[in-house]
Amino acid sequence: MEMDKKIKRLENLLEFISSCEKYQSEFNNLYKRINDEYSLEREKEGSISYRNNLKQTINKQAKSFKLAAQKWNSPNKLNGLYSDFIDNFRRDVQGELSMLNLKKINSM
Repeated sequence: MEMDKKIKRLENLLEFISSCEKYQSEFNNLYKRINDEYSLEREKEGSISYRNNLKQTINKQAKSFKLAAQKWNSPNKLNGLYSDFIDNFRRDVQGELSMLNLKKINSM
């Protein structure tokens, strides 16, 4: 049952990422969600690789975007950094979701 809850949570998270991907103004909401997801995985002692991937996305892509946004304040210059953050966050979640779905199939 725990696996099903996590699968649903990750599916919802992917939908949220998709709803925010075109709007840099949603960065703070995404940043909060990735940090919440990381904290949740740390508390539940989830997948080490997933947790590490989230932490790396926070430390590299998210922080790069935040620093550039403070410096440039130009949406055009920030597009690539925001896209990198979105792509990495989505890849982290999709990778974990794929692994869980495979585990679920193999356990049937």
